[in-house]
Amino acid sequence: LLINRLIKIKKSFNCLKLDINIIIIKFFIQENFKLTMHIIRKILTCTLLFICDFYTIHGQNYKNK
Repeated sequence: LLINRLIKIKKSFNCLKLDINIIIIKFFIQENFKLTMHIIRKILTCTLLFICDFYTIHGQNYKNK
């Protein structure tokens, strides 16, 4: 009886461990996703600013000629 109980406890513990791992993985992926999106947004913003500056400078040079 005691052994059966221990086996059940072990099974439920393994199940719990699995749940915790899944939660950690999900959290990690979500955090990484947020970070990745933040980096992508920053890169896009910088690229857009660069293009705008580039066009402004070249536009002025073109007008001056």
